[in-house]
Amino acid sequence: MGDSMNISYRKANISDAYGVQYVATLSWYEAYQGLLPMEYLDNRVKTIDKRVNKTEEFIKNNPDYIVAVDNNKIIGICHYTKCDMDNYKDYGRIGALYVLEEYHNLGIGKNLLIMAVKGLMDMGYKKIELECMCGNKTIDFYKKYGGVITETIDYYINGVGNVKADVIVYNDIDKLYNILTKNNKKSR
Repeated sequence: MGDSMNISYRKANISDAYGVQYVATLSWYEAYQGLLPMEYLDNRVKTIDKRVNKTEEFIKNNPDYIVAVDNNKIIGICHYTKCDMDNYKDYGRIGALYVLEEYHNLGIGKNLLIMAVKGLMDMGYKKIELECMCGNKTIDFYKKYGGVITETIDYYINGVGNVKADVIVYNDIDKLYNILTKNNKKSR
């Protein structure tokens, strides 16, 4: 962590691809030990450079990607979009929300979530859906703000196969936004 934190939040751009991929890869490595095979997680770390081009394309084609930055280092990421699951067609979706472990408990994840919720509200959504791999302790973060597990699904991960994931929903986006922003002070 930087000696003096200077955290800012902004839309991701193509030049952020390596930082976005780094945060995603390291977050997976830290969060999914014991949930995914170590060989798979180790391989993701070893092959991070190979995924940067795909990440550039993804950011280019998905403008709803936010990054948290500390002194020019990307430390958190959040992607939001429309949900394409049949049972949740009218929901917005949080597709990814990761913060480097050394920056946990500083309000960064909450601030990223606030920005994503606001973005989904601006897109006209009234409800939000996301998936959280079963066994991932991050689920407590979503439950803290009123997220409800509606079902457990098989979620396909290339190179692993199917894993179980809980579908978490917020059926009132305005209520969620109010909970998140009540007495909110952005961490510095």
